[in-house]
Amino acid sequence: MTSDHSKPVLVLNSSTLIVLYELNRLDLLKKLEKKFKVSIPSTVAEEMKNSPINLDHSLVVQVNINNISSNLQPYIIGLGHGELGALALAYKLRSKREAIVITDDEKARKTCQRLNIKVRGTVGLIKIAYEHNIISKEQAINLINQIKETSLYITDQIIRQAIQQIKTQENEHSYNSRKTHH
Repeated sequence: MTSDHSKPVLVLNSSTLIVLYELNRLDLLKKLEKKFKVSIPSTVAEEMKNSPINLDHSLVVQVNINNISSNLQPYIIGLGHGELGALALAYKLRSKREAIVITDDEKARKTCQRLNIKVRGTVGLIKIAYEHNIISKEQAINLINQIKETSLYITDQIIRQAIQQIKTQENEHSYNSRKTHH
């Protein structure tokens, strides 16, 4: 059993939480905790306090964005409080263990890339859940297809690419599980 301190951390922004809520799949957060530490920065929780989303407060991590590292200052102009919290938390954690920011905010994603912080969107989170056998291939494909019905703007091309990657990966999963089970 891996200790909680060695698990990679998924740092969620409000955009992903909203989409998971719209998909009726906030349960994925608890399921992901088998393989990851799931963290919601306090700045994100604050942004969401008037939303209909009932956050699991055990996932909320206190983040103070008033004393963000001076290393981050040039990069964070124009980001909202939630994005700042997610970025600050991932930046702080990255020297100790793997941290991945999960956001669909384009500016936040580009900032993460500039700072060499791993970043994925909601589609990427669904793919992570599939890659770690938390959801099935069919569930992953269905969820990605359903994203078009949420508030997230996503192109058909991104959806097609993600589904194709999952279908291709499925073959690798099957091959690897056959190899290890025989």
